[in-house]
Amino acid sequence: MGVRWIRSALTGAVLCSILFFAYLLVVQWRALQSSPATVSHSVLESADAGIQGFTYRQTQSGAIQWEVEARLARVFESEHQTFLEDVQIHWYRPSGWGMTIDAENGTIDTETNDLQLENQHDPIVVSLANGYTIFTQHLGWKNANQEFHTDDPVHITGNGLTLTGTGLVGNPESGEFTILKDVQLELTS
Repeated sequence: MGVRWIRSALTGAVLCSILFFAYLLVVQWRALQSSPATVSHSVLESADAGIQGFTYRQTQSGAIQWEVEARLARVFESEHQTFLEDVQIHWYRPSGWGMTIDAENGTIDTETNDLQLENQHDPIVVSLANGYTIFTQHLGWKNANQEFHTDDPVHITGNGLTLTGTGLVGNPESGEFTILKDVQLELTS
């Protein structure tokens, strides 16, 4: 009698364990099935397309000039606008890597290839291959002029210098950047 009772108890425990694991499997499967739909809906909102892991390249004569990567993109085709979140841009020069830009948010005009970047909290970081780093809250790119620009305060550090001022115009091809006004220079060691 004792062996039969133990055998019945163990069989019941095994059946309960199997049911419990089956329940967990069904719950996890449903969560996996519903998760992409939830993400897709929040990504799309009213956009024509929502893309996670977005990459956009500007080429000239078959060579990549710049490449935009973003964690998330919302595309509005009729407005020729793509809104980006968690943005990194790689700018290439004929000799190789030129600079990298990190920003919280950005917009690409897909008709003109103009860019607008902005950060709400920490400044945008522009890391140049020549050792300088530029910090500002907003940064734009005019593709027709091949120039970066901002009207915001800027802070440039590198190679023993710290420059601050307001406004900036820069050409990534030449690597030349000009602070427009209120320029202050500090030599650091």
